[in-house]
Amino acid sequence: MDKVRFGIIGMGDLGLIHAQSLLANRINRGVLTAAYDLYPIKTDKLREFDPEKTVRIFKSSALLFKSGEVDAVLITVPNYLRPDLAIEALGYNLNVMVELPAGVYTKQVREMNEVAEETGSVFGIMYPFRANSGFIKMRDMVINGEIGEIMRTNWNVATTKTPAGTTWKYDGGGILINHFSGSLDLWQWICGMPYKVTAFCREGKWNACKVEDDVTAYVEYENGATGIFTASSSSAPAADRFEITGTLGRLVYENGRLEFFRFPEGLEKPELQSSLEQVLVGTGSAAANPKRILESFINKILNIQAPFYSGQDAINSTMLANAMYLSTWLGKTITLPLDEELFLSRLRKKI
Repeated sequence: MDKVRFGIIGMGDLGLIHAQSLLANRINRGVLTAAYDLYPIKTDKLREFDPEKTVRIFKSSALLFKSGEVDAVLITVPNYLRPDLAIEALGYNLNVMVELPAGVYTKQVREMNEVAEETGSVFGIMYPFRANSGFIKMRDMVINGEIGEIMRTNWNVATTKTPAGTTWKYDGGGILINHFSGSLDLWQWICGMPYKVTAFCREGKWNACKVEDDVTAYVEYENGATGIFTASSSSAPAADRFEITGTLGRLVYENGRLEFFRFPEGLEKPELQSSLEQVLVGTGSAAANPKRILESFINKILNIQAPFYSGQDAINSTMLANAMYLSTWLGKTITLPLDEELFLSRLRKKI
């Protein structure tokens, strides 16, 4: 096999974007051969990019899975449905790529992870930002100890997109799960998982909606470090500033620039501000990079040596979002790993 044949499940905006990339040969070693959506009007849109009808449209996901016409499936359906469809596809020994968030609650994501582990199929998640050079550099500097031991993390994000029309029943939440899953993923991918979460998620603060559109979260790490994550859909301009302070310096990522402020004497002599060294260590867009993520998935299937972003990690960003919700609902600090059954029972009350 020199190319991977893809089937896309879910032909909404995300599905169509991936379909266009595959049909235009912008994804190395990937080809689109099949598609399915519950609503035929959505698959009809595919023909605008496939006038020769090279892609076969199926009447159900099960028929696509057992057709023998795909090697992998890309699942872009609504959040709640993703784990169940992934599990079904894995049952046919297909390789599976799922959009982020991988699911709405950790229990369903954990079940998906377990099935993926049992089948041995290649299982990936469309982590939107992990392939960006600036964030890769941040992670490398943290792992290599260049900033010393992490003492504090701080991420402020804001979007001009409103969650109007978003619901707990259909979407599983507001801005945390739908707009900032990628940021939560990067936060834990670079800094590690905290063990305590205290959060305040406000519903309808900035917009006419019944899901959260404003979030302030405080976290604690095992080593004593602390972190703040703030998110909103308040107003223009959008914001995205990520800081990591260590014992040897501070990393700051904003507007495509990654800067490192090195402490020459470490934290032992913080008064030596005049000798603070500022270094530009990277530049680049903070936009999503699905092409590189999808190609890493393809390379893994074809046994080509390249970075691969395992789908198993996606449970962490789901857990962070779940903990922020649960902390808000219960009015108290949540210790991780959280009580999955308790979260699910409280989520059902929101639905």
